[in-house]
Amino acid sequence: MTSPNRIAPVVPTGRRQRGFHFAAALLLIVLGFCACPAIRAQIDTATLVGTISDPSGAVITNATVSVRDEATGLTLQQTVGPTAAISSLR
Repeated sequence: MTSPNRIAPVVPTGRRQRGFHFAAALLLIVLGFCACPAIRAQIDTATLVGTISDPSGAVITNATVSVRDEATGLTLQQTVGPTAAISSLR
């Protein structure tokens, strides 16, 4: 049986500091995930969409499309299918 004059235990300062550090670390992690799209926005990317056709408007099937980055010299190629549609070239 406990005595009515007993004082409730006090939470040590160390626990409070650990709770604060945990909350601060959690906040930094959440902010880091929020910053990911902003970091990704710094990468040079492009998407090419279209249809390969001749001057009369007829589609050219099974054509190979090449795109070259003048700054880096990187060349990407894609062969279009029977619809001559380019959906993405990365």
